[in-house]
Amino acid sequence: MRPLYLDGLGAKGMEVVLDGPALRVHQPGRADGLYPLRLLSRIVVLGEVRWETEALLQTAEAGIPVVFLGRKGHVRGICLGERVRQTTLGERLEAFLDRPDWQARYRDWYAAGERRAILWTVRRLHLP
Repeated sequence: MRPLYLDGLGAKGMEVVLDGPALRVHQPGRADGLYPLRLLSRIVVLGEVRWETEALLQTAEAGIPVVFLGRKGHVRGICLGERVRQTTLGERLEAFLDRPDWQARYRDWYAAGERRAILWTVRRLHLP
């Protein structure tokens, strides 16, 4: 499962409609994108994107959270269904490895863990 990012700032007139078990994203001047709901972990919407009500409701019923962000990245709203789909550790790791910056983020995480271990040891041994 993967997140879907919709940039309404860079693409004027973007629209999301339900197309069977998938979301169809329409942008003027581009081919439509088709995104099966079963493959989506979450949806992040930046700027103005027009949503068909049935598409938003079906997304909520599928347990896929939708976050709406304003122009400067602040949260304008969140749409959650009755149940939020739980992702497994394996799915989260796959999504992490799909990021182009995963190696740098992993190095930062690993270094932070080492620092925590060192601080814990210093406190445990009552070292200055």
